[in-house]
Amino acid sequence: MRSKARTTQQTDGRTDAPRATQGPEPTVAKAKPTKEGPRKRLGLRAALATLLIGLLATTLVGQGLMAKAASLQAVNPQTSSQQAANRHAGSPQAASLQAPCAATQFVSLSSTPLPDEAIEPAPAEEADPTADESAETEDTASEIVISSAAVPLAAAPAQQPSSPFGFLFPSTPASPPSSADASVSPYSGYPSGAYNSEEYPQCDESGFIDTAESPLSTFSVDVDTASYTNLRRMVDSGYSQEDIPDGAVRIEEMLNYFHYSFIMPEPGEPFAVNAQVADCPWNPDTRLMVLGIQAQSADTLPYLGSNLVFLIDVSGSMEDPSKLPLLKESFSYLAEQLTDKDTISIVTYAGDSKTVLDGARGDDTATILDALESLQAGGCTNGEGGLTKAYALAQEHFIDGGNNRIILATDGDFNVGISSTKDLNTYVSNMRSTGVYLTVLGFGAGNYKDDKMETLADNGNGNYYYIDQISEAHKVFGTDLLSNLVCVANDVKIQVAFDPAYIAGYRLVGYDDRRLENEDFLDDTKDAAEMGAGHQCIVVYEIVMAHDGEGQPTEGEDEATTAQANDGVLDGADHVPEGVTKDSVAISEEGSGDDSVESVDRGGADDGEADTGDAWLTLSIRYKVPGQLVSKGAVFTLDGSAYTDDPDADWMFVSSIVEFGLVLTDSQYAGSSSLDDAFMRAVYSSGGLQERLEFVGLVKSLLI
Repeated sequence: MRSKARTTQQTDGRTDAPRATQGPEPTVAKAKPTKEGPRKRLGLRAALATLLIGLLATTLVGQGLMAKAASLQAVNPQTSSQQAANRHAGSPQAASLQAPCAATQFVSLSSTPLPDEAIEPAPAEEADPTADESAETEDTASEIVISSAAVPLAAAPAQQPSSPFGFLFPSTPASPPSSADASVSPYSGYPSGAYNSEEYPQCDESGFIDTAESPLSTFSVDVDTASYTNLRRMVDSGYSQEDIPDGAVRIEEMLNYFHYSFIMPEPGEPFAVNAQVADCPWNPDTRLMVLGIQAQSADTLPYLGSNLVFLIDVSGSMEDPSKLPLLKESFSYLAEQLTDKDTISIVTYAGDSKTVLDGARGDDTATILDALESLQAGGCTNGEGGLTKAYALAQEHFIDGGNNRIILATDGDFNVGISSTKDLNTYVSNMRSTGVYLTVLGFGAGNYKDDKMETLADNGNGNYYYIDQISEAHKVFGTDLLSNLVCVANDVKIQVAFDPAYIAGYRLVGYDDRRLENEDFLDDTKDAAEMGAGHQCIVVYEIVMAHDGEGQPTEGEDEATTAQANDGVLDGADHVPEGVTKDSVAISEEGSGDDSVESVDRGGADDGEADTGDAWLTLSIRYKVPGQLVSKGAVFTLDGSAYTDDPDADWMFVSSIVEFGLVLTDSQYAGSSSLDDAFMRAVYSSGGLQERLEFVGLVKSLLI
C-alpha cells in the first residue's frame, strides 16, 4: 500500500550578526607506524583485489556469494539487466518502465518555493491508510504528500547507482572509470620504522541518547570526502586494519564520497529530503535510518563565472612525485574545464609567497598551463604569507554573484608564520566575511597534517578533498566540478526532533566534529558548512523504537516492561550530552530571537519534550542563500511509511559503509559488525558501478 504523510515548510530571517570563531583546536594524535611488511603485501593484495573486482560481475553466483548475500537481512534481489537499467536513471524514458524494487518503501520529502517572509506552518496530517496503491503522488502549492511508490527506472549510460531508494537522480553523474595506471595509488607505503608524522583530529564518538531526556539532535552538514580517499591511499599502500591511524576514518565523509539516486528538489526549492528505515544489520534491537539531503542541481542556476585563486604549496616537503607533480597535473586538468567567464590567479608559497599569475582569463589555457608547469619545490612552508596574498587577489578580482574561491593545495605541513591548528582556525574564520570560499586539496603522505587541512576547510567556508591519484582529480574537477565550486546554501544546519512516543533512543553515526548545541540552530553567529550544486549529504541514525515500534504498547505489555527492554540498548551509553538538561532541550524564544523556523510545537522549557504529532520525527534545515544575510528554514516530517523490511541497494550500500567504518574505528557500538558482512552487502549492492566496485576491492584488501 502506498503510504502518505504531509510535510510543511516555512522561512525565517534576520540580519546576520558578526560571526564568532567556533571550535577548539582538535587534539592531535600521531599516526600509528605501519606494521612490518606493507610493501611485501602490496603486490599480492593489489593482484587479488584487482582479480576479485574484475570477476565479480560474472562469478558471484558460481562462488556462492549471491546465496550468502540473499541470506543477509535487508537483501533486495535484482537482475543484471535491472541493475544496468538503474544506471540510466537520467533517461526521459524512465516513466515508462517498471521499477525493479517493488517492495521498496522509500519516502521522499520535498517542498514548494519558499516565500521571503516567515509563514505559519500548516498542521501535519496523518497518513491516509485508504489511499489507492496506484494513485499518483499529490503535489500542490498548498500541501506536499510523501509517496512511498518506487519511481520507474530507465535504460541509459552506465555510472548510476542501482535501484537507489527507488528514485532517480538524473543530474549528478558518477565518477568516470579509473585508468589501469590510476587504479593504484602512487604511494609505495611506509615500512615498519619509517618516519611518519601524520596528524589527525580526535573526536568523541556519539552515543545513544534517551529521547525522553533529549529529543533534539543538532549538527552541521558535511560534504567533505577526504577521509575516504586518504583511507584508500593507505590501503593501496599496504596498510593493515591495525595500521590505520586513529582519527583518520570519518564515516560521514566516506558516505558522502559516493553518488546516490535521490529525487531532486522541485524548481525553486533548495533541498529535497529522502529517507528509508530498515532493521539494523549488526544490532537486532535497533533500526538504521538513512536520510539523504539533496541540493538543487547547477542546471537550475545561472552561472556568472568563477574567480579562482590557486594557492599552491611549493615548499621542500612537496617535492615527492605524489605531491607537486600530481598537484600540477590535477590543476592542469581543472584549467582545461574553464571558460571565458572565469578568472584565474596563481599564488605559490614556500619561504615566501609569490604571485605567479594575476587574473588570467579562464579560456587562456596555454598561459595557465605554462604557469603551472614552471612550479618547482624548495624551501620552508610559510602558509600565512600565501593565504594573505591569495585572499587579496580573490577580493581584487571579485565577481558579484559568482563563485569566488581559493583552492589551497598542500600537505598541510605549515612551519613558518601561522602554523598551529588553533591559529589557522582563527585566521580563516576572520576571512569568511570577505565572501571568498576556501577549498582545500590534500596531497602526499608521511608528514600529512589532516587536522590542519580539515580546520582550514571547515572554518574557511569550503570543502576538503584528498587527491591520491589523477583519477580523483578528474572526479573533483570534472564529474563533480560544479558541485565543488558553485555554492547553493551557506551555513547549513540540521536539527532533528524525535518523538519519544515512537522513538525511545537514537544515535547519530559520524558528524562527531560537526555537532552543535541545540540553541546554535537558530543562532546565525554560529558557523556551519556549505552545500554546492547537486551535493548530497547522507545522515544515518541508529534508532531504538518505543514499544512495538509503532508508538503503541504490544498486547500485555506495560510501560515498565518496555522501559526495561529499551534499557538494554540505552544503558551504558551517553544518554544526554554534557550540559543538556530537560530545561535546555527546547529552544527558547528569548535565547534565539527568532523561532519562525519551527513548524511544530516542541514542548515548553518545563518538560523539554518534542511534540511531533503523529510523525516519528521532524527534520528542520536552516541555511542562507549565498550573498544574503537572511536565514531561511525548511521543516520536513517523517512517519512510519519510511520503514521497510526489504531495503533497496542504496540503503544496503550505505549500511555496508557504516559497518566498515564501525569496524575500522573499533566502535563500542559495532555490535556484531564485521568486515565480512560489510563486504557481502557491498558486493550485492554495487550494481557493477565503478566507484562501488572500488569500495568492494578496498574492503576485500583488508580481509586478505
